Parts: sequence; C-alpha cells; structure tokens
Amino acid sequence: MNTPLWTRNFLLLCLSNLLLFCSFYALLPTLPVLVVGPLKGNVGQVGLVIGITSILAVVTRLLSGYVFDTRGRKPIVLLALGGIALVLGGYSLVGTVALLVLCRALHGVVWGFAATGNLTMSTDVIPEARRGEGIGYFSLSNTLAMALAPAIGLWVMARWGFRPMCLGGLFLALGSMACIALVSYVEPPTRKKTGALKWSDFYEARVLSLSFQIFCMSFGYGGILSLIALHFKAFGSGSTGIYFTLYALTLLALRPLVGKFYDHRGPNALMGPGLLALFACYLLLYLAKGLPYLLVSAVLLGVGYSIIQPMVMAMALQRVEVQRRAAANSNLFTALDLGVAVGSILLGCLADRIGLRLTFLICALSNLLPALSFYSFDRIRARSMASTSSLIP
Repeated sequence: MNTPLWTRNFLLLCLSNLLLFCSFYALLPTLPVLVVGPLKGNVGQVGLVIGITSILAVVTRLLSGYVFDTRGRKPIVLLALGGIALVLGGYSLVGTVALLVLCRALHGVVWGFAATGNLTMSTDVIPEARRGEGIGYFSLSNTLAMALAPAIGLWVMARWGFRPMCLGGLFLALGSMACIALVSYVEPPTRKKTGALKWSDFYEARVLSLSFQIFCMSFGYGGILSLIALHFKAFGSGSTGIYFTLYALTLLALRPLVGKFYDHRGPNALMGPGLLALFACYLLLYLAKGLPYLLVSAVLLGVGYSIIQPMVMAMALQRVEVQRRAAANSNLFTALDLGVAVGSILLGCLADRIGLRLTFLICALSNLLPALSFYSFDRIRARSMASTSSLIP
C-alpha cells in the first residue's frame, strides 16, 4: 500500500486537533475549583457549568454537519476556532457564575463546529485505502489531550492562577487556527440545497445504526466517568488517575495497529473482539474483588475503544459521498456526546438505588445492543476498504 498518509496537510490537521482538544481538556478540571472558590458558587452550579457546554455542542453538531456539507469546510473551521480563542480569553475576565455559564454556553456552540470541522477536513485528506489507519492516528490527538491536558491545566492554575491558564488555552486555540490556515486544502464539492430545510438535512440515515452503536458504547463510558472513583474508594484507593492513564496508554498502543488491520481485513473481523473487550471490562467491575480487577478493566476499556470507535467512523464514511461526510461525522459525534451525558446521569441515579456492582453489570449488558445492531444490519453490508474503493450501497 503505497498511498502516502503522513502528508503535510494530515500532520497539520493532527496538530490542530491536538491543540484544540488540549485547550478544552485543560479547562475541565479547573472549572470546579473556580466555581466553589473565587466565584463562591456551589456544587450544583458546578454541574451546570460543566454540562451546558455538552448540551449546546450536541445541538450545534447537527447544524454544523449541514453547514459544512453545503457551505464548505475551511473558512467555517477557522471562524469557529477564532470563536474558541475569544471565549477562552473571556473566561479570564469572568467574575460571577452567571458570566461563566454564558462563556460555557458560547464555548459549546463554537466547539460543536470546530471539533466536527477538524475531523471532517482530516477525512477529506486521508487516502481512502488507508482510512481506518488514518482515523486511528488522527483520533490519537484526542487521546493525548485527554491524558495530558487536565494535569497540565491544574498545574498551571496552581502555579500561576486561573487567568494565565485561560490565556494559555487562548494561545493553544490560536495555534490550532494557524495550523488550519496553513493546510493546502481544496474544498470538496458542496451539496446543493433547494427548498425549505428538512430534518433529513441534519442527519444521515445511512449511519443511524452506527450512531446507535456509538451511543450504546459511550453510555457505559458515561457510567465509568460517574462511578469509577467510588469503586476505587471502595477498595481503599482514592485516586482514579491510574485507571484513565492505563486506558489512554492502551489506546495509544493499539489504535494505529487496529487501523491497519481494518484497512486490510474490514470490520467483520474486529467488531466481535472489540465488543467482547468492552463486555469483559464492565463484567470485571461487577466482579471486582480488589485493585487488579479495576486495572485490567481499564486495559480492556482501551482495547474496546481502540477497536470500535475509529472502525465505526471509517464504516460511516465509506457509506456516504463526500458531500455528506460532515453530516455523518456530526451524527456520530452527537451520539457519542449523548451517550456519555445520558449514561453519566442515568447510571449515576441507578447506582443510588441498586448499588455500583449491579450498575456495572447493566453497563456490560448494554454492549449486547450494539452487537445485535451490527450483526443484524451492518455485518453483511460491511466491506474491506482495502478491497474496494466504491461506496457501499
């Protein structure tokens, strides 16, 4: 396979995405400290401050897919990244919780456009024959940001304060913007739209089953985000950092290998092992009798995510024409965000009633749904991207 993947454009897009997600994740662990500290807010307001961005991002992701497919990519991504830089600068000036919520809401709007646009531009420049591998590498920028940025943000805030941390995020966003500006990008043909807007303009029916699989997978992950700290505490360990570190390291190690395997063999050989790894991850949390169970669970979570998430994204892009790539990407991102949000809230409430162990068992069983969806609707349609360059009908 001689088609080059590591072109100048692809490198710039990966770097842009890394800087963008670093500016986002560095902010998350510092906001609760700001709310209950200098702004004199309460724990309930912390939830609002964190959640409002995700809610607005879910809404704008659907809109962004339509805009990118009908109006082009690069100028809108640049505009969204400029908006993120302004919002990050605005964080440093807030003096009340209300103003912080306003900044977070604006952040959600421009975030929905910027993250979807970066991904869509990358899928435009990745060679079709190496799409699985390319998406695997590109998504590592998210993983690196998730693993490194929160600790860096907390360190900067502890050493210099919240305002310098926000200004650092502003420069990261400007760096992301500069990378996009340097991309030599030929806009793909846009989709011509006539008549009134319809709901079908904002979703892509050909990837609905794949979006459902992403939703179910991220539903369980939402439970881990909400509950894993309590599970660690039950076994005498107050720190969950090792769990997410092992998870991130597994992603870093496996995603490039999984992408190459997908390009050669297709999804049918991968979906089963990926879902089995996720099922085992949650089953270990249900059966856990000590810290080793939790650590093996983290590795299995990384195995499952390293296989399924980029594979489903590659399958979705194989089903649609270039004029609908942004819509497909926005649908998958929306399913991911909704799954995490619903899982965090619903499973957190459920754990209060039935306990942590049974809640994690429900997470394990929830992975039977994407298996049922894939083997009912998608397995026969799936093709190895190495063996065909045509769209799947």
